[in-house]
Amino acid sequence: NEGEGTVEICSDNIWGLISDAGWNDSDAQVVCRQLGYEIESEDHEAISNTSGAKAISDSFYGKPNKAIHYGSVNCDGSEQVITNCHYVQYSLEYGKELSNHVEVAGVNCQGNQTHDSISITNYLIHV
Repeated sequence: NEGEGTVEICSDNIWGLISDAGWNDSDAQVVCRQLGYEIESEDHEAISNTSGAKAISDSFYGKPNKAIHYGSVNCDGSEQVITNCHYVQYSLEYGKELSNHVEVAGVNCQGNQTHDSISITNYLIHV
């Protein structure tokens, strides 16, 4: 389905994955917001994605053959982009080694996609 899948992040023109260690709904909210999803409040006003974002763990959507770029992501849910959260960024070599031993993060974004993904310098995210 559109709006759900394994989270992939492009860092320095190399696509990679996020470890699911500590992955939660607040982290998923930021990813869904970055992907352009918004929900409506009960009075039909568009609000920033505060619900309707589900964190999916254990490589549920599969695990592409890519390095792990980020681990220990910790968002409070208000950030506009995932790189505004606290996280550990792994070297490409270590990320490749990790990819054989860890599960990866996914999301299920609910609501309306109102704009394209927010891309920031050297970083892009998709599911």
